Amino acid sequence: MRIAFAALAVSSLLGCGKENAGAEEAARQAEAELKAKVDKGEVPKILKPPVTGDAKLDCTKVIDLAAFQAGMNEKEPLTISDASNTDKEATAICNLVRGGKKLSATEQAALSKKEGKLGVLPGDPLCQVMMRCSTIEAADKYRKKCEDQANVDLKRATMPFAGVRSDESMGNFACLQVVPTGAFDAHVFKFFDADTKCVFEVRGGPSNQDNDLVRNCAKTARDSIGPSALTAVATTK
Repeated sequence: MRIAFAALAVSSLLGCGKENAGAEEAARQAEAELKAKVDKGEVPKILKPPVTGDAKLDCTKVIDLAAFQAGMNEKEPLTISDASNTDKEATAICNLVRGGKKLSATEQAALSKKEGKLGVLPGDPLCQVMMRCSTIEAADKYRKKCEDQANVDLKRATMPFAGVRSDESMGNFACLQVVPTGAFDAHVFKFFDADTKCVFEVRGGPSNQDNDLVRNCAKTARDSIGPSALTAVATTK
């Protein structure tokens, strides 16, 4: 009797092993078949945005200060001001702040008299890098949307021009927004970033009237901010 029970137990274990092996093989086959269908376009791929929901990124981990200081040819070390919470739809809003000794009121008056304007003073934002990563974008669709809007803006353009236009001065396509501010037209560089799959918007600080500096800020953002930045989710305080 003991021998019979032992034989039955062994037989059951072997049967279980065969069933498990069969289930694993079936799962592998199903996975292979699904992949083949996705590759053929028979099953749509599930697309996810680079950063889900309303998560915010930590500017101190997104921004490489050394890269921006070199890219904008700043003599004094830059600092970061995080303004991400001012826009619910933005994944990150990072201000690059000019370094150096802050000027007194007397020194500012002397500088204004000498230069005719104050410009960007130490402690003021040079440029702002905004990242929008919670939507699914594609380079061709983003470009088409910009070009369509540019055609509309061009038809209704007055002097000075206000609106968007296509721009390649960064070395890649950007949707350039022109914002008249009196005698000065401020430029905002908007572009789809191929590395992060985010849309970047780079603009000058309130007192910055140097569009070349803004362009350099945009180029530095494009070159220095990569996919690893998307893991730098800010902790809720």
